[in-house]
Amino acid sequence: MPKRNLKSRFFNRELSWLEFNARVLEEARNHDNPVLERLKFLSIVSSNFDEFFMVRVAAVKARLRSESQAPDLSGFTPAELFTRISAKAHEITEGQYQVLVKEILPLLKAGGLHVTAPADWDGETALKLAEYFTSQVAPSLTPLIIELDESARLPVIGNLRIHGAFLLTLDTEDLAGGSGHGKAISEYGAKPGREYLAILRVPPNLGRFLPLASSEPSLVRMA
Repeated sequence: MPKRNLKSRFFNRELSWLEFNARVLEEARNHDNPVLERLKFLSIVSSNFDEFFMVRVAAVKARLRSESQAPDLSGFTPAELFTRISAKAHEITEGQYQVLVKEILPLLKAGGLHVTAPADWDGETALKLAEYFTSQVAPSLTPLIIELDESARLPVIGNLRIHGAFLLTLDTEDLAGGSGHGKAISEYGAKPGREYLAILRVPPNLGRFLPLASSEPSLVRMA
């Protein structure tokens, strides 16, 4: 009895879901939609991805780690499926940023609302933002310092939270000179010449954007 071509008879649910999210992205590309509605569709794409990676991609990775590498009903092995998911997810994400940067942000700026980059800050704005960081942001930061060696393991940092990651190297001069950065890093037991990963969780109680007082409404992206 000839073998059935499973790929021709079944859809893979993960790949089908990605196609659905691609259709959501198409609504963000639709010029007939108001600009703020298009921005909302971009946000929906991202929130959809949050659940997709936490649940569905996690299940695929569990299959990758298991002993059985048999194909599913759609005919894909875990490795094949993971490769296809990665390619499609990168394609959708790239499309998101293209729409955001090249279309939506310019349209918002034309309407009087824009996100300012550090290169556009004047001296007064930079000073106010530095004061805001010192008084509001810095006290809420708790860095995790990990030495990058063969035994290094990433800590559990939680889902649906924004984190920043930084590669740090402590020089001997930092310790000898007593610099603020060197002193702060050495307090965590860091040793000169070794490479460390610092992970910072963006405080959830602070907004993603900070309004700036000016003749034209503008925002600073904080995370």
